[in-house]
Amino acid sequence: MNNSVYQHYQGYEFLIRKLEEGITRYERNYIPVVYGFLGVDELKVAETYIGNRVPYEAFGGYDEAFSRRLVIGEDLDGSDYICCLKATYDTRFNTLTHRDVLGAVYHLGIDEETFGDMWVEDGAIYLYVTREISQFVMDELNRISRVSVRFRDNGEFAGQVFRFRSRSVTVSSYRLDKMLSQVIRKSREKAREYIENGLVAVNYKTIEDCDYLCHNCDILSVRGVGRFMIGEEKASTKSGNHVLEIRQFI
Repeated sequence: MNNSVYQHYQGYEFLIRKLEEGITRYERNYIPVVYGFLGVDELKVAETYIGNRVPYEAFGGYDEAFSRRLVIGEDLDGSDYICCLKATYDTRFNTLTHRDVLGAVYHLGIDEETFGDMWVEDGAIYLYVTREISQFVMDELNRISRVSVRFRDNGEFAGQVFRFRSRSVTVSSYRLDKMLSQVIRKSREKAREYIENGLVAVNYKTIEDCDYLCHNCDILSVRGVGRFMIGEEKASTKSGNHVLEIRQFI
């Protein structure tokens, strides 16, 4: 592949390599090529790179899904590739958050590409996973925080309703350490510490590179702090800083 392609998609070289291999395989035998869950930024790259070369679908379970599983092919059924798991618990005695669920999923030691959106709502926990790993998750994910749970295939795709608390921030760069510093209202040194200790995920994938470049609509998950969405740029200052809307999930 021409090096100029990798330069154009700098930071996504591995994804581009996998996409090109998948396109080649599909053009050879027309058998669907399946990838894991991709985040918002990765999907934008994939959509741009694939274009109209081959047919493809991205399944997240519902229209507003942040993480979606990419499949190259046509006439596809999303239920063949992803599964919505659901568990319930008694809210009178326990309170669970997205952070609790994410931590429990990480504890399973599964690849980050095998799970998508997850949320807690009205005493129910919803978790999207790849179809291949769904039984393993149902068998092994039986405790979240101090709460015993039992996941089952929900039988249908559910969607979450998002609630946010918004505020504006001014950042000099989209670098993860600078962005995180403003988002969590901590020093840049503290933000770097969070990142380097593996406590920060972008679009639900752990990022330990402080130089990583964030994008609009990215989801920042900070273990022990919360989840935030980077909104659109509202303005720029004379000094070249960016004024953004930050939405904190509540």
